[in-house]
Amino acid sequence: MSSHRIVRTSAILLTVVCIFLSVGAVARAADEDNCLMCHKYRFLGRIDEKGTRHNYNVNPTIYDETVHRTISCRECHNYIKKIPHDPVTEQ
Repeated sequence: MSSHRIVRTSAILLTVVCIFLSVGAVARAADEDNCLMCHKYRFLGRIDEKGTRHNYNVNPTIYDETVHRTISCRECHNYIKKIPHDPVTEQ
């Protein structure tokens, strides 16, 4: 194998690895608090005193394809003060 071919193959491999790592870093950056560790479960929710069911599930596949993937959950859900949080009683 020629040295030119080895260098080219190494460059391609390095590029693929860098792309793979950067994509993973973007996906992890938005969920740095690991919210999806619990909120990925389909039936996560609660029933309030009126009998209304509130669903707190987040589908990770859908989440990764939306504009939300680049912002932290607590940017909007700022009433969450600690992780893991206590049971949420507000909507």
